[in-house]
Amino acid sequence: MSAPTFSVSVQKAVIGISINSTVLSALLLGIYSVVYIGALYIYLSKKSSQHWVVLAAISSSYAAYVTYSIIVWFFDQQLFVNDSDTRETLFLAVVSGPNWIVLVNDILIFLIAAIADGILIWRCFNIWDRSLRVIILPSFLLLCEIATDLALITLQCVRHFTFTVEQGVVFNHLLAAQGFITFGTSVIATFLIGYRVYLASKLDVSKNSRRFFNQVLEILVQSTAVYSLSAFAFALSAVIPQTFSNAVAWTAAETYTTLIFLFAAGVAPTIMVARVAFLDDRSKNTPTVSMHMSGLDFHVRTSTHAGGHQATGNTSSVTSVEPGFQRAAEGFYEKEEGIITPV
Repeated sequence: MSAPTFSVSVQKAVIGISINSTVLSALLLGIYSVVYIGALYIYLSKKSSQHWVVLAAISSSYAAYVTYSIIVWFFDQQLFVNDSDTRETLFLAVVSGPNWIVLVNDILIFLIAAIADGILIWRCFNIWDRSLRVIILPSFLLLCEIATDLALITLQCVRHFTFTVEQGVVFNHLLAAQGFITFGTSVIATFLIGYRVYLASKLDVSKNSRRFFNQVLEILVQSTAVYSLSAFAFALSAVIPQTFSNAVAWTAAETYTTLIFLFAAGVAPTIMVARVAFLDDRSKNTPTVSMHMSGLDFHVRTSTHAGGHQATGNTSSVTSVEPGFQRAAEGFYEKEEGIITPV
């Protein structure tokens, strides 16, 4: 005997989440575009700030985010053009989208995560005088994150994007682990960078220099906090058990936390680049300090270097057609004779 189909209210709610998430994605893309263009202008207008590694990194993250947003928009367009004959057919299309979209989105988000974490650890490595010992833990976490990303992508391909309920639970637990690893990587790397800056602020420097170091710490904390908290929220949404009774609430939570997480992962390093560039002008009259700060390149009148900017951020790969719906389908949506039924 087949399980009962989802109620009309559930179908309407899921379709509404799909529409609202697409609108939110477009809004976030607009905000990201303004931030990116502004940061790019500020960054390139300062001759001493042109560090092409950072520039290439934030540009690659932005390009990946734009591609992701276009795919989300394309998916919703296809839903309403091809599958809007009835509410049930539209609901069916929302929770069981094309497999290629899932895979491409996973790869794009994986790239954003790898770029952001790599930059953060590289900055940490440089500011600690290229000490490998200091970055052992964040580097290990980054490798774990990459391994988890690859495992998730491989698992989807091997299973042909078809999961039993038990396999869907394991898949979501891997996503949660990935989110927690991302959270840990960003917090540890930021703590190491912040501690190094704190040590510099305790040197025999002027009041202006100490104020500058405090501003650097403020930028680090604010930029990383948003991204880290969004990663933590995403991980929590993935680890919460999925049931028929909480289908709508779980899908909404997973969808929106995924969107915010992806947005924060791309925007956080871009905003940091812009804010640090603004600090350049105020730091030009700052006395020289002896501590090596070229890893962050905050232009604190060091005796040897004035170059690029700190960029930080992270993400973790997530899997969805419309964020949340594909994983929801894996957890408690099942096709049965052309109808999506709860399992």
